[in-house]
Amino acid sequence: QDGSGNGVDNLWSNSDNWFEKGTTTGTSLPTSNDKVDIVAGDVQVDFAGALSQNLFLTETLTITTDGTLASRNISVGGGGSVVNNGTLSVSVGISLSKSSSTFVNMGDINEADGATSNLKISQGIFTMNGGTYNSTGMLDATGTGGTLNLNGGTMNFTDVNWFDTGS
Repeated sequence: QDGSGNGVDNLWSNSDNWFEKGTTTGTSLPTSNDKVDIVAGDVQVDFAGALSQNLFLTETLTITTDGTLASRNISVGGGGSVVNNGTLSVSVGISLSKSSSTFVNMGDINEADGATSNLKISQGIFTMNGGTYNSTGMLDATGTGGTLNLNGGTMNFTDVNWFDTGS
């Protein structure tokens, strides 16, 4: 499904904002089986219960203090950004892959039950301003331009692949 700014507002909770590829009218909210692309317009997760299987962003996703999002995988591409003030649950991981990718966390990020998720910052900037990030997976900040800013909050990782000299 696509949340590309063609709906009536920018709220995840509005089914009119979501449509299947190849259509131009809203259908239904994404489910845990749906690949979600946010490639035009900004989207706000404004309620508890937002779902996706794989989420790809080249625009901005904001999770409000009341918002929760569960996704298998989150990939932040060029120009994409995430601002998390709520709760994010991931089962595979979060990846920042372009120099213009950003993620700012002030909420909580947790693994889905029984999963092992990773945070990979190959390029772009992940900023931890508050909240928590709990993972039995890997913190991988190797690459050609990844930056991890730790300004507050708590990060817990079991497996760490720290920065190389190019990061």
